[in-house]
Amino acid sequence: MSGFSILVVPSSSTPEAESGGTHAAARLRNTDHAVIGPRTVKGGLAALQQALRTAAAEEAADVVLVIGGVGVGADDVSPAAVDSLASRKLPGFGQILRLNLFRSQGNAAALDRSTAAIVGPAVAFAIPADPDTIDLALDEIILPEIRAFTAGIRAGAAVPEPADDDVEDAVVEVVEDEEDGPTLPPPEPRWRLGTRSAVTMEASPITAEAPTDADGNDVPDKGWKRAVYDLEAEGLRGKAPDVPQNIESHAPILDVLHHAGEYAQLKFNNGNRATIYGYPDLQRANSKVLLVGWGEPLAEVVALHRYPIQSGTCIEEERGLMPGRNADIAEIAEAVTGRAPADTSGELFAVDHDRIYVQRGKWIYSWDGRKERQEGNAKQALTSMVVHWHQR
Repeated sequence: MSGFSILVVPSSSTPEAESGGTHAAARLRNTDHAVIGPRTVKGGLAALQQALRTAAAEEAADVVLVIGGVGVGADDVSPAAVDSLASRKLPGFGQILRLNLFRSQGNAAALDRSTAAIVGPAVAFAIPADPDTIDLALDEIILPEIRAFTAGIRAGAAVPEPADDDVEDAVVEVVEDEEDGPTLPPPEPRWRLGTRSAVTMEASPITAEAPTDADGNDVPDKGWKRAVYDLEAEGLRGKAPDVPQNIESHAPILDVLHHAGEYAQLKFNNGNRATIYGYPDLQRANSKVLLVGWGEPLAEVVALHRYPIQSGTCIEEERGLMPGRNADIAEIAEAVTGRAPADTSGELFAVDHDRIYVQRGKWIYSWDGRKERQEGNAKQALTSMVVHWHQR
């Protein structure tokens, strides 16, 4: 018998999700399967991604059922969470389920976004909260094929690394063993945007007295508006977003950008331009604002709302706002986390307020001063960072 972990995702289209989770748990227990949950998850995509990672890693769970949140509403995030964490997607599940739903529901089945994928050492299914649909998914698809779905996933101590073609749209987190040695609390680095070769712990450029903009308005002492001011950049509204070619076909990142409440082009005094995306808008000083511009290996993405804390990707071009790709990894790590990693090979991929990201070959690794984590390939890691930055 297999073990099931059940997550429940209430949304505007599935307010009955919790009763659906209770129904699924009862059905599975009646067939002698071990069941963990149901557990309700609120807080949007990032919260569900974290809960899904945790559930998939549980030793007693071979299968994770995500109940609810598969409609077309803005808060129906279950399919996005499952697909973003997939090492391999299983598109046949959703196709077969919708075919069965069409026979009983007609064209309404077209609104269903059920999906399935291998997430870490488990299989995850995102299904509707309706009890009849839960029974259909379990009785007709999941339980009859449970051995095929889970075959080989938990065999051995680790899951084989996925091929590039299989994980183009995924976000994967593999936690490596923590290194021996003392652990240090990460400091709060503050530095000037544009430090190219190294991150210094010098004083922030923020002054005690707030300056004023061209219209005579006070500029906040931190956040995206202060970043734009200190960069001496000009916002140009009415210009179409310029999405870098390396990410313009990457659906998870585009989905985040398309959900911005407002966007504008940012023109620097050297003539360079980038697009800024505001959540919920580009009016409020406390809005979350992502800067997205061209740069190798993927794109320049900077969380301007964290300024003067530096959070963003590192690009090869000298015009980048973050430390360069060829910056000294040990020096950057010590400035950000207080401690350099044992392995300082590779190229700098990104910096955040409490960790750095390093690229070695096709894989990205994060270092927070205590342990190193594999974050998947470059697009996987960037997707995870973009989702995190635009929400926090």
